[in-house]
Amino acid sequence: LLMLKKSTEAIAVYTKFLTTAPTHARVPLAHFRIAQIHISAEQWAKAAGHLTTLQAGDHSGKAFKQVGFMLGDCYFHLSDKWAETIAAFETFLEEQYPESNVHTAIYNLALACERAKLNAKAIAILREMVTRQQYTRRDEKGVAIEDDDKKNRRNKQVMQQVLAKRRHHQKAYVELGRLLYEAGIYPEARQHLEAALRGRGPQKEKGDGNAEYFLAWICLKEKKLKEAAGYFAKVAAFPEHPFAQDAALQCSILHIRNKDVKSAQAALAKMMSGPNPIKADQGAYYLGLAMARQEDDPKPGNNDKRYTAAMANFDTVLTKFPKSEKAPNALYWKGKCVEKLSRMGGPAKAADIYAEFIKTYPTHELIHDATIDMGKIQFDAKNYDAVIVAMKTLLAPDAARQVTG
Repeated sequence: LLMLKKSTEAIAVYTKFLTTAPTHARVPLAHFRIAQIHISAEQWAKAAGHLTTLQAGDHSGKAFKQVGFMLGDCYFHLSDKWAETIAAFETFLEEQYPESNVHTAIYNLALACERAKLNAKAIAILREMVTRQQYTRRDEKGVAIEDDDKKNRRNKQVMQQVLAKRRHHQKAYVELGRLLYEAGIYPEARQHLEAALRGRGPQKEKGDGNAEYFLAWICLKEKKLKEAAGYFAKVAAFPEHPFAQDAALQCSILHIRNKDVKSAQAALAKMMSGPNPIKADQGAYYLGLAMARQEDDPKPGNNDKRYTAAMANFDTVLTKFPKSEKAPNALYWKGKCVEKLSRMGGPAKAADIYAEFIKTYPTHELIHDATIDMGKIQFDAKNYDAVIVAMKTLLAPDAARQVTG
């Protein structure tokens, strides 16, 4: 039936066999075949049930060498069985070290540890994998579990030989670099991510660009802005990469910080030109910000066009993405643009926008800027009482801090 690809019928026959002959010598094989069918259909929980039964019994036959790996893989796909995933892969790695799937088992074991919030253990496993080419069982904190058993020592030697043949494990280097970056261990993270780049083959593979992405963030932590922009640009060059849009956005932000507004505009415009930009709110905000921060042109007409275009981007954030984290910033910068545009109401209208900002976002980081900008407008309009009220509001928290501090 399996040869005829009649999987449902095959499962029915195997199940009947297990029921009628539970002690038969072929029972383990029946569980194994049922599990294989379920795995082919991506029915991971059903497959795991049969593999668990098989692993609990005698599975020493040559056909069952991969049972532990298969069980770990099933739990891994279930995405909520990380403790079971870890146990299955560790059992597989302890029982025997066949060359097939060893590297995948160690790598997925490390990922499962991270998902289970055992980051120290995940880092320890990956460190050993990429630096010493071996595997040692570890506790939840990543500390090696000593074992003098001769079989385990022999298996460790076999493991070293196996992993030595697979030094091209780019995913392991990248994952280790990412975990170390998240742990704040930047120099070692950089070391492994750069190793991933050096070992990359000529053929493009899924995941290429991940190393550059995390190297860019490390560069930001190290205040190496130009190098960070270069790495982000490399990731953004591959639009199919899952981090491409964020990389383009970060690259644009760096251009704005470096006052390279034209480069920022070009990168953001390209990012926003896609059919479904996932960071459309931030893209619109930073595109508006890049326009608003340009130096004024000697020809006033050109400035009006630029501020109008910038304001249109801020309005996009406010109308289409009112809950965006950049909505408050967009409202503030809309006021800055309106202040420059007499046909939009000029300073008087801008003061209303600043007042709306102050009322709506009283604890925002731009509250002082908005209050001072509104105060300047009121001062120029000789509304001195309003200026005094605004400045007292601004100084009140500082006065309170002096009294209590």
